[in-house]
Amino acid sequence: MSSAANGANKFNALKLAFAVVRLIAVLSLVTFAYDWRTPLLTGVRPQALAVLLTMPALVIALEFWLMQRPSGRNIAIRALRIATLAVAGFVLIATASLEARFHWQRWQVLAAEPQQLESLGRHFIVGFRTWEDVRKLVELRAIAGIYVSAANVRDMTTADIRRHVDEIQAIRNQQNLPPLWITTDQEGGSVSRLSPPLVRMPPLADVVSKNSDPQSRRIAVQQYAETQGRELAAAGINLNFAPVVDINFSVKSSRDMSTRIYERAISDDADTVETWQRTIAPH
Repeated sequence: MSSAANGANKFNALKLAFAVVRLIAVLSLVTFAYDWRTPLLTGVRPQALAVLLTMPALVIALEFWLMQRPSGRNIAIRALRIATLAVAGFVLIATASLEARFHWQRWQVLAAEPQQLESLGRHFIVGFRTWEDVRKLVELRAIAGIYVSAANVRDMTTADIRRHVDEIQAIRNQQNLPPLWITTDQEGGSVSRLSPPLVRMPPLADVVSKNSDPQSRRIAVQQYAETQGRELAAAGINLNFAPVVDINFSVKSSRDMSTRIYERAISDDADTVETWQRTIAPH
């Protein structure tokens, strides 16, 4: 075989490999495009949207440009280009459609009849992006409470959080409605959505395990609850999704990427868990 033919074969192999890489790249986006508004992407949603719109658009542009160039008789490369165009188009359309549907549904909710919005809204506690978004929802009587996450308090002090909370609670007071539920998930340890600015407490499971006799455990948990309660109250939080009252069976599963109950649960004894729940709940 001549060196020219050899070089041509290598060049075709490279083009084929590059075509496969482009197809794999857009295929990797399909799952996210189908449900890219999943809560798992909450922290990176703007970046995710940018990638899901920009990357397939660039791939489509590249494929059309490459199609204008001579590709010889390589049927495999042509087939890969067609497949890549189809997948990239699906990702782009699916993402844009899902985003458009979200904004349409949001507009429909906010434009609903005030009486209907208030009637339904009293059943919902919602997450949010900005405190201004919350203020609008409260003014419309569209919600019964909010869930405050780490993203909502970034670079804030406890006083800053309290000021925002007081502002929306004042609106509720003017509306002669019950106070909003201001909720968070501040268990202590790894699940401490408001730390900082709130003090990060040790895991309650560690507090329980470090005290051997029941009396010292109860005192330790009481002190834990009082400290955490004061911290939360200072920020205006009136409902904390803690403590974890699961029973710890020490089950570790590779499929459990989020809950990690074996780390967070207080005890493997049901009576113990109930005792500590009753001790901490009033705070």
